Amino acid sequence: MVAAEISNHMFSIRTDKPNVKVSWQVTGIRPDAWAKAHRIPVEVEKEEADQGHYLHPELFGHPGEPDIARLHHPLPKKLQHGAPPPM
Repeated sequence: MVAAEISNHMFSIRTDKPNVKVSWQVTGIRPDAWAKAHRIPVEVEKEEADQGHYLHPELFGHPGEPDIARLHHPLPKKLQHGAPPPM
């Protein structure tokens, strides 16, 4: 558990068991002008047309399924059938 929150660049944790491995992550919100003007959204809803599709389907066990980028920008038919891309 957190025994003391961050103060003077330090914080304390406490456990009731000996030799416990502990990991932690400290996060914050930058107060500078650039960071305030360019906040990164935590989570963004997919567009309706993209719902049910993956950015990287092969990572989720769907190697033959087109990714979202390919749905929006399909390959020309010549390239779909194994022809090499033009140079």
